[in-house]
Amino acid sequence: MAFKEGSRVEVIEIIRRWQANTSLRGLARATGLSRKTVKKYLQAAEKCGVTRNGPPPSEAQLLALAPLNVAGPRQGVRPSEELLGPWALRIRDWILVERLRLTRIQELLGQQQCAVPYTTLYRYVIRQGWRSGHRGTVRMADTKPGEVAEMDFGRLGLMVDPDSGKRRVVWALVLVLGYSRHSFVWPLFRQTLQDIIEGLEAAWAFFDGIPGTLVLDNFPSAVAGPDALNPHLTRGFLEYGQRRGFITDPARVRHPRDKPKVERQIPYVRERFFKGGQFHGLTDLRLQARKWCLEVAGPRLHGTTRRLPLVVFHQEEQSCLLPW
Repeated sequence: MAFKEGSRVEVIEIIRRWQANTSLRGLARATGLSRKTVKKYLQAAEKCGVTRNGPPPSEAQLLALAPLNVAGPRQGVRPSEELLGPWALRIRDWILVERLRLTRIQELLGQQQCAVPYTTLYRYVIRQGWRSGHRGTVRMADTKPGEVAEMDFGRLGLMVDPDSGKRRVVWALVLVLGYSRHSFVWPLFRQTLQDIIEGLEAAWAFFDGIPGTLVLDNFPSAVAGPDALNPHLTRGFLEYGQRRGFITDPARVRHPRDKPKVERQIPYVRERFFKGGQFHGLTDLRLQARKWCLEVAGPRLHGTTRRLPLVVFHQEEQSCLLPW
């Protein structure tokens, strides 16, 4: 039988997301624990004096929650293809022929001894292309100032590394604040956890603050296996997010619409900044990228908002960021 143990890091993450007003279902999806287990932790936390609108738990409160980290039986997690594959034709008919809602399909599957979470069913249907309705581009609702930043990597091109004398591939870590569209570009050669944290630290210094939520791609340093249903953060990146106070929200694999603002920024950075430029090593490239963000990308008229990102950032968003 498999067992599931809730670590100290998981307990901190549950409480942190709960205090950020994440729902019970959202907590279970983000941590990979069952809603019953999450509820048990929250009830114990409230008994220890932790409140939803209060400060983070103290060390004494965390020590009081430590006895809950006892291994217990866990329900085996089965991939959606294995779980729903035998029902594929029936699910397709329910959606395309009978036009049933997914909540009803979930009930019908449960009656046939196929208990499946709603999110698992929803993502399975999306992957199969059976979801009815308009599939065109729809502009997402704007987030509040300081609420969300989107992060992605993009390949810029080749550059001679003066340390080795060889041409190396240059990548760009790009962050875009969801409200103002102000952006930060950090060129790098590798995508290790150390390199990414170095880039994020440079970004927080550049913005002089930290967003409440960071939407990011499924890169190995942050996400331990890009699971389409229950992506799990690596311990190192999870602890870094807790240290800096932001919530990490991995986007779905091969779903660029989950982070459309930064996706559109990648080709813009490549064409308007990197191509045709003259750079003397990675340090010089980073200095020029910072200057480009402040003097070219920031003061431009944004095509969607019809506003100047740098001006909106200084006037409306910077004061709403978490302190750095």
